[in-house]
Amino acid sequence: MHNWDEIRFFLEVCRQGTLKGAAKVMGVNQTTVGRNIQSLEQRLNAKLLEKRSDGYIPTEAGRRALEAVSHIDSAVTDFERIVAGTDERESGTLRIAMPGAMANHWLIPGLQDFCEKYPLIQWNFLTGGETVNLSKREADLAIRLVKPNQSELIAKKIGDFKLAVYAHKSLLEKGTPKKLEDLRGRPFVGLYSNITSKAELSFLKRLGHEYRCIARSAAWSSVLSSVKSGLGYGVLPTFMDDKKSNLVRLSTFGEENVPVWLVLHPDIQKSRRVRIAVDFINKMAKAL
Repeated sequence: MHNWDEIRFFLEVCRQGTLKGAAKVMGVNQTTVGRNIQSLEQRLNAKLLEKRSDGYIPTEAGRRALEAVSHIDSAVTDFERIVAGTDERESGTLRIAMPGAMANHWLIPGLQDFCEKYPLIQWNFLTGGETVNLSKREADLAIRLVKPNQSELIAKKIGDFKLAVYAHKSLLEKGTPKKLEDLRGRPFVGLYSNITSKAELSFLKRLGHEYRCIARSAAWSSVLSSVKSGLGYGVLPTFMDDKKSNLVRLSTFGEENVPVWLVLHPDIQKSRRVRIAVDFINKMAKAL
């Protein structure tokens, strides 16, 4: 492995604070990260990182090394991004960061025709909770529910999806709630408040605060599973309604629109692979 690759492992551990975090960003395992750090330290005959109970911090030598190479890493990233933006091949890896629920219940179910037409393009879905840095090429595209404020990025609103109140039909055997007062005391499941979108918070506020939340999750997929199991009512995107799971949409309580943004860096937008993917995503967004 080239020396610069070892340095990039070192930089990423400094950014993330752990081998695990660096491994996730760089798409390798922890052993590979640790091996490259050890090789770099042996080659330089210097200890660059100090292990603490909560991760790693740079030593004095590590801090000086970090100052010396950080600007080089930024320049190399810019170079790679610009070159990638001129790629006219209909092949290669396309990394897209997006909410897991949207990947699993909206985009992936529509990929078959795309993959048959462009079999050499591989989609890599980044569905973790962390926000990726498009300027550092941590992803090629991102689908976000909040418009980013970075001026160097291109952000286009491609549509809206709807949120609605759902319940398993077993919960409605004793009567379907028709008005807000009917939700009083009913069991609800939902997302943690710190990750709930503004639209969902607005929707829940409109429903009132009389409902009883019995379970929370960091993912819509868990909320869906809970609602399917009859644990309680839940607010879910309508694209997760598979029409086969005995879920009932309570249309009486209306819906809430959530804007969907497609985000990319201008240096990458001319890549043939990216242009093809953007066209496909725009087409899929019409069915949201």
